[in-house]
Amino acid sequence: MISNSGVEYVLEAPISTSVRKEDDRMTYVNKGQFYTVSLDYIPDLCKPLKSPTVKSQLMIVFREDKTYEEEIKTWQFWHSRQHSVKQRILEIDAKNSSGMIGQIEEIAHNAVQFYWNPTEQSSVKISIAVQCLSTDFSNQKGVKGLPLHIQIDTYDENDNADVPFHRGYCQIKVFCDKGAERKLRDEDKRAQKRKLAGNCKNCS
Repeated sequence: MISNSGVEYVLEAPISTSVRKEDDRMTYVNKGQFYTVSLDYIPDLCKPLKSPTVKSQLMIVFREDKTYEEEIKTWQFWHSRQHSVKQRILEIDAKNSSGMIGQIEEIAHNAVQFYWNPTEQSSVKISIAVQCLSTDFSNQKGVKGLPLHIQIDTYDENDNADVPFHRGYCQIKVFCDKGAERKLRDEDKRAQKRKLAGNCKNCS
């Protein structure tokens, strides 16, 4: 995940081998499959923690800037197509998560929060699953899916409870039926073809 010094976040999922100019690396995940996110504190002498316990909020958000009203409308559209109003966008496997102080709290359909001690705990691991596809936000078939972010905000509440002490995120694309693995295989095949084509040109 993209982040500065302070806290390192790692999503244990495959990363696209193809990167477009002026774009982030894309991480491919399968809908409903659980992946581990680890959080590790990296002491920053220029910005030390003031609280022994910090609060982290992990959420699924839209990559593109939207107004609050637009975001609510888009999530409501997704919920209207689900079998249950209780369906969550972000699922947590608490049994395979560790390092938190107390319980993981569900604060929204797309977000959870938890507390941890960065100076004493070597690493926090939280097991998450995304339950929406990137293409779930339109009635039209064949449209390009909305890019999503997994974002983590960590708060040092003794310093400022409203502004994150640290923020990290990564861009994800969500597939169904093991589509993430197929996408990676396709990218690898295209990369091999380009490499072979380049070698042939050099030989001629």
